[in-house]
This record gives sequence, structure tokens and C-alpha cells, in this order.
Amino acid sequence: VGLVLIVTSAISDRYGLKLFFAEGHNDRLLPNLAKTAKVTFSIYCGIILLGSFVLWLFGVDFFEAICQSAAAMATGGFATRALGFYYYFSDAYPGNGIFTYNPIGAETTMCVIMLLGATSFLLIYNLIRGKLKNFFKDCEVRFAAFFLVFAIALGTITVYFQYDNFAGGVSWFTALRYSGFQIISCLTTTGFGNAPSIVILGEGIITLSIIAMIIGGGSGSTAGASKQIRVVVVLKELWWSIKYKLSSRRQLIPHNIYRAGKTIEVTPEYYRDNALYLVTYLIVLFVLIIGMVMVPNIDFEQSFYLSASALSGTGNTVVDFLQYGASNPLWAYNCLLWINSLAMFLGRLEIMPMYYAMIRVGKDVVGKETI
Repeated sequence: VGLVLIVTSAISDRYGLKLFFAEGHNDRLLPNLAKTAKVTFSIYCGIILLGSFVLWLFGVDFFEAICQSAAAMATGGFATRALGFYYYFSDAYPGNGIFTYNPIGAETTMCVIMLLGATSFLLIYNLIRGKLKNFFKDCEVRFAAFFLVFAIALGTITVYFQYDNFAGGVSWFTALRYSGFQIISCLTTTGFGNAPSIVILGEGIITLSIIAMIIGGGSGSTAGASKQIRVVVVLKELWWSIKYKLSSRRQLIPHNIYRAGKTIEVTPEYYRDNALYLVTYLIVLFVLIIGMVMVPNIDFEQSFYLSASALSGTGNTVVDFLQYGASNPLWAYNCLLWINSLAMFLGRLEIMPMYYAMIRVGKDVVGKETI
């Protein structure tokens, strides 16, 4: 939910507002910042508790239900079992002994919690207050819905035909489950998985997962990556540019998007800021890919997936790190860990604060040398 958000609930607006925006929050639920922080924290904890209760009704042990619900809402993806969330779909999981264990219900609940975690708190607040128009008309919600429908449908087809299983493949329903859960997990940058390994799902789902991890969740949410609003603005500007060139020069095309319950004009400055960040994100991503592909026994596909996963904070992997460390030189294993650690650090800080920090340090050093 953000350490700064918790701090601002106890300090005045005068000092809290700058911290609030510095951490990446751009949606105020209420005019008073302290009340915004308290309402946001209440929504956050309420979804975790409600999700835990529903998981418990579906047969999950209550302690594990709390852990999984909190990890999904925080888009953290940490599980209480060594096999990750996949453990709950194996025959080894006994359930809570009170209700009959329902893996499909638990899986669906986790998908809902992950999606809420990757949604702006302001949109969730509007949804709770019954302002459905503000929620469903939002550009991020519509983009996420379109992407999920398209990616899950395409992913289902690829998993069905590419699934690597000695038993002879999977059914269409199982392919849909694997594809839906995996795409939602990657788009929300959570990192949960309901399959033994993403590698056995095929090349198609790996490619779609990379795209989802680059896009990421909504702005003002707990998710990482480049954020959906930036992708929406760039795609909208591309569409407006094409539409303008194909139409009469006298026709004026409004550059507006519906965001957080109001219509926002996409000014040249607003577009430039979003486009520059998106380009910076992709440059950092490809620098990480180049660095990782230089590590022994890491191919391009693996380096691409690991870089996108680490930079977005998703945490999924196509490489068994323990096996890699056991079969490769120690220096190579350490390089792989350091590059991934750097990627996670940059991604969590939204890249730009680190950029501004380095510029400030550079100016200070140059100034001192000049003096």
C-alpha cells in the first residue's frame, strides 16, 4: 500500500502531499490527504480480509488464505509453499477440513484479488460507492479488459497445442485455466502460477507473458512495470495521428481520454512525459537483456523473460536458479543474481528517481571539481 501513504495518514497535507506524489500516487480519493491515506488503507485491508474469507470458504486453510490474499493484493506473489501457488492444485493439499476444497473457486478468487491489486485505488473507491460509469468507462479498465480477453484467448489456443505433457496434453478448459491465470498474474505483476512451470506451457504463453509484464498494472495501484496509462496514451496518440492524416486538414480531432471519473485532455506535454518514460523503460529493459545474455548458458529468450520479470517486479522465471548455480561457475551465478537484483531495484523505484539522483550527483561532482 506504500510506506509513504501510511506516513501521510499521520502528518499534515503541507508535508505529506509532496511525499504522496513522489512515491507514484497520482489519485486523491478525498480532498484531505490524511483521509485519503486512511480510506486507501481501509480498502486495502478490507479486500485482503474479504479475499481471505472467500478462500477459506473454498477450503483453503485460513492462515494460508490470509497469506495468499495479502500477497495477491500487494501483487507480491509470495506463497507459503515451496511449489508456490501450484501446490494448491495438487492432490497433496488437504484443505482446511471444514469446507470441501474447491481449486477452481480458489483460483478464480485469486484472479479477482490480483486484478483489484493492479487497479487504481480511486477506481476501486468509485466502484464501492456505486459509481459504475466512472469505473467501467475508465481508459485503463477498458484497455486491461481488451488485452486480457485477447491475450487469454490466444494463450488458451497456444497452451492447448504447445503444452508439454507426457500424458498427452491438456483439455481446452485446463488450457483456459493455465492461460487466464498466467496472463492475469503477469499483467498485474504478481507472479503467481497455477502450472508446474511456465516452460511447459509453450512458447506462445511465454511471449504473451513478456508483453503483459512490460505493460503492467494500473497507475495508482500496487502493480509495477511501465503502467497501463502510459501505453494507453501512446496508443491513443498513434491512433489520433493516423486518423488526422487520413482526414481533412480542417477537421479537429479532440485528444481526450476518460480517466478517474473525468475527461482529461492529452496535451503535447502530457504525451511527451508518458512517451519518454515508456521509451526509457524499454531502453533499460534492453540494456538488462544485453547484460543478462552475456552470462554463460543464458539464451536470449531466458534473458528477455528474466529482465521483463525482474524490472516489473513480477518474479516469474524460466530458469531454475538453484540448478543453474549448481551447474555453472559461481561468478556466473552471482552475475545473474546481481543483474536481476539491479532490475528489481530500478523497477520498484520507477526508474526516474534513480535517473534524477544520478543527474544530481553528477552535477554536484562536476560543480566541486570546477570549484
